[in-house]
Amino acid sequence: MPETNRVRYDLFKRLGFSLLNRTESSKHFSEYGPGSSKRGQEDLIKNFNIPLGEYPRRCETQIAKWERLRNELENPDTPLEVKRSIEFGSLIIHSLQTEIPRIVYGNVPMKTF
Repeated sequence: MPETNRVRYDLFKRLGFSLLNRTESSKHFSEYGPGSSKRGQEDLIKNFNIPLGEYPRRCETQIAKWERLRNELENPDTPLEVKRSIEFGSLIIHSLQTEIPRIVYGNVPMKTF
């Protein structure tokens, strides 16, 4: 079993189809699964390599980035670089404004006619 995404790989074996790239991280997805990250399930947490402390560390890193950005923005001598994010929203808006076609994979509500 791989070092990461063990919860999703286990569900693939059980269900017969892949959940990779269709779900949250293994840590987050394990919250919905049968006991993978519940108290008293330390053996499952270890077996599935669920990084319970990963999210707070990621938040601390993001807060530090925001602090650096604030310092840069408050300094008038620092040049500001504007670049597109990796989020789909900016790409969709760009296509709407420029009429440049783009393939976007997403979920939309279906209308009943």
